[in-house]
Amino acid sequence: MQYIKLILETDNISPLEELIEESVDSILTQGVAGYELPSEDILSLSFSRWDVLITPLPNQDFIFDVCKNLAIKIISMETIEDNTDYLSQNDHRYSLDMGNFVIFNNEEDYEKFYSAKKIPLFINRAAAFGTGEHETTSMCLEFIENLHNKGYNFSNMLDLGCGSAILAIAMNKLFSGPILATDIDSLALQTAADFVSKNNAEITMLLSTGFLQIEKQKFDLITANILLNPLISMVDDFYNYLADGGYLVLSGFLDSQVETLRNTFDKKFKLVEIKAKNSWRAIIYRREDNE
Repeated sequence: MQYIKLILETDNISPLEELIEESVDSILTQGVAGYELPSEDILSLSFSRWDVLITPLPNQDFIFDVCKNLAIKIISMETIEDNTDYLSQNDHRYSLDMGNFVIFNNEEDYEKFYSAKKIPLFINRAAAFGTGEHETTSMCLEFIENLHNKGYNFSNMLDLGCGSAILAIAMNKLFSGPILATDIDSLALQTAADFVSKNNAEITMLLSTGFLQIEKQKFDLITANILLNPLISMVDDFYNYLADGGYLVLSGFLDSQVETLRNTFDKKFKLVEIKAKNSWRAIIYRREDNE
């Protein structure tokens, strides 16, 4: 089978993962084989570049028209065969050791990667945002694991903008309370639900724009690995939904944006720790009411 490999570029400042999903869905009439988004190519939130692999081979004029309408620049386009190095590299079996977790991308490898000393997480790298490879995801996993190692348990948890649901699945493996995972995109949520099932996790899935569709309640652990502007716009929701003494794990922003985020969140929450990996940052807060 033939594929088209596209390298696309945009200055659209929409949330990155949403932009990718919307653009790929618009470009492809038959389906996507996968896309890659190297973290080193994301130098700011107003610029992004990614590779898209399309199958089967569609009409190329259609691709040009859609990209033009979406203000997406096509850097390169090439036809490749299914036995090329590109496909083998993007479909390879891999594992990532992250503290108590081992993340792998092929169900057949479960026994290979299973260990009584490790918690296996199956996540297919081409299917959804959040495989553990990106700095923001790995830092969030570290925060979650650190809370577990300190003896914390949580009675009600939320993974907002869950992507692949990797954070929600990790929380399910470490803590005993119920977990709600939400996403704004229905296709991403379907993929996440499939991973939840394959990881034998018990997680409630909900299609929600931010907190709009979430029933009013208190969570004692909330994770949100999205982007700066959506995080800031929901600061009041985070406060209203986080229980007193609860923890808030945030990521998806750059070092240059930490001050902007802290100017908003420090007014409502107590800063616990900031993590740094390359140009990306993650923050954990605690709600401590003074009333």
